[in-house]
Amino acid sequence: MEKNRITLHNLTKSYGEKIAVNIPSLSIQPQTFTCIVGKSGCGKTTLLRLLAGLERPDTEQDGSGIKNAGHPGRTEKFVAAGITGLPKETAPVFQEPRLMPWLTVKENIMFSLKGQEGKTDRQHVSASDATKTTAAKEAPHGNNKIPFAPGSAAHVQPSLSPEERCRRLLHELELTDAAGLYPAQLSGGMAQRVSLGRTLFYDPELILMDEPFSALDYFTRRNLQDMVLRLFRNQTKTILFVTHDVEEALLLGDRILVMENGAIKADLPVPFPFPRKAADSEIQKMRQAILDLLA
Repeated sequence: MEKNRITLHNLTKSYGEKIAVNIPSLSIQPQTFTCIVGKSGCGKTTLLRLLAGLERPDTEQDGSGIKNAGHPGRTEKFVAAGITGLPKETAPVFQEPRLMPWLTVKENIMFSLKGQEGKTDRQHVSASDATKTTAAKEAPHGNNKIPFAPGSAAHVQPSLSPEERCRRLLHELELTDAAGLYPAQLSGGMAQRVSLGRTLFYDPELILMDEPFSALDYFTRRNLQDMVLRLFRNQTKTILFVTHDVEEALLLGDRILVMENGAIKADLPVPFPFPRKAADSEIQKMRQAILDLLA
């Protein structure tokens, strides 16, 4: 099996009589941006939760589990039977920012260093731990690749101190002046930028994004889409991005998976070079074809 390729085989998840996910076979290549679209209830979010280890598949309900070299600490309870090749460092980005309300913007971004003071190796509390803690408190691109700006903090440089990495991220996310603010003082767009920054600071190999911009207004959403293209699309990240917005998927993705009733109805490459414009006739033609599939 190709290194770091994520493979799904006979992956199922049911809630009573309802089948939420039923995927006989699917491979996700490393360093690609895959968008998942479909109607509400088609299984998009459940699939991401299975990949994040937040749900167990039907084949693991007996607790047997499957060993996975990428997750030596979570294999038996959390790594899904039917999923192999998951990288060790994975982080979700949810629709809600799920920030720690008692931490500042800077402290939220640097949350993955919590408990790691004095350690020289790169061991982190995962970004998913951050989101779960908050929830508890609250009850290949080829020539199409979009490069980082010179000195980008999104591409982790071991020689940089955590403070310097955070400083650069704050600058790239246009949050420098908000570093000392608390979540209650932020707009929705600013809070989601902090969530993105926390994920970038953690520097996972796999990023699972579940409709992160759906609650935002049009202009804020477009601004954050541009930030994703600028900061996330690089040679070291694999991204799965769930969205209801077909146009958003066409602007961001290398590949679009169309889901229906828990299954992959269509697997479509997106051949257009970057930067993309929504008004482009070929993009609109593909958009309509996907909408016809979903009708």
